[in-house]
Amino acid sequence: MITFFTDPHIGLKRTANTTPISRAKLRDHIAMTAFDVVSNASGKVVCLGDLFDNYSNTEDIILTGRSIASMCDIVLGGNHDVTQDATKTGSLELVAKTINTTATQIVLPRFNEVVVSSHYYEEDNCVLVSVPHHSTQGLFEDALASSISYPTEFQECTSILLLHCNYESPHELTETSLNLSEGQAEQLLSRFDYILLGHEHNPRDLFDGRLIIVGNTHPTSFSDISDKRILQFEDGEMRSQWIWREAEMAISCPATDVPEGDISPVQFLEVEGEVEHGQLAFIAKSISSLWRSNPQLLAVKSSVKVTGMQEAVRRKADTRSLPQLIEEELAENRDQLDMWHEALRNG
Repeated sequence: MITFFTDPHIGLKRTANTTPISRAKLRDHIAMTAFDVVSNASGKVVCLGDLFDNYSNTEDIILTGRSIASMCDIVLGGNHDVTQDATKTGSLELVAKTINTTATQIVLPRFNEVVVSSHYYEEDNCVLVSVPHHSTQGLFEDALASSISYPTEFQECTSILLLHCNYESPHELTETSLNLSEGQAEQLLSRFDYILLGHEHNPRDLFDGRLIIVGNTHPTSFSDISDKRILQFEDGEMRSQWIWREAEMAISCPATDVPEGDISPVQFLEVEGEVEHGQLAFIAKSISSLWRSNPQLLAVKSSVKVTGMQEAVRRKADTRSLPQLIEEELAENRDQLDMWHEALRNG
């Protein structure tokens, strides 16, 4: 069996929607989830990137990451393990230098180089081709082109391509953001049985389950709350094992009906809706009470809006007419201001 997981982000620090105590708990939950995954796995274990949340970390976080990495067979370098300064040494590279590399293969990004690595596991009749994060999209595409030649040696086994990148990103990407397009995926799937992606935190299955966006092992904030899983490959089949369920661990409630008392096992709570201004203090007290009653809470987000506030803001913004706005804009340019006055007179 081979177990795949990704993006544990060891050492994560989030201040938004947390308390000092809960953000420490969030960091610990993230680390313990990853530790549980690797310590309970049977057979080989593979991390698809972003073992750490930051390129450089304190000694205690590096030791935690090293402990987890030492129980993995392959660890890919992710975008959080890359820097544009080739003279620096990051935490993952430091871990790689201190681990018995015959047992753990850390596939590090290398500045301005193409990196592709392959590992054949006879007991699983499987070849894994690993492409870590690259410093540019161009280098990444060169690595993808190179990866296609790797499975030819192992025609009778299952071939799995491991990547750390976006898939069909709808956002404008920077030079250092990596993206796998649908066309590239289709071409790669003509040679590989599966493509597994790290980097994106919310899981998806595409191409009839052959392109799998694994998703991270634990939410890092409200932006990536979703069911969390690991993948297990055994007897030629890939299956999901769900390890964190949104329906149980994250809820939202209307501002007019904030729950009271023990709401365990909920870790993430969002309060939504519109209220009168006079109700804000009561809602704040209710949220504060929830924090005290629920030590398992990791984050509480208030998305409450005050009734009529947006309209009041609009009215305040619209008190000046368009001519007044133009006149204020031209106030420091006498020639243009005179021309504007002339245009008004002739209008």
